[in-house]
Amino acid sequence: MKIQLQPLSSAPRAELMALMNDPRGVRQMPLASLPFTQFDCDGLLAAKKAMWEDHGDGPWAIWVDGQFAGWGGL
Repeated sequence: MKIQLQPLSSAPRAELMALMNDPRGVRQMPLASLPFTQFDCDGLLAAKKAMWEDHGDGPWAIWVDGQFAGWGGL
């Protein structure tokens, strides 16, 4: 198994939106709400990209064997 981390902006939007609309995952994210729309996705990606630009780090897209598996950070 190969695990890779890339900035969240590398995540495929459709897969990120599907993940963020899955109630099983959203219940673990207290600031998330359903439905997660294209507008929400654009805002999330812009905010997380700004973190990378401002601080040189931010949330990661997690890839397992070349497939988007989720996202997270410390």
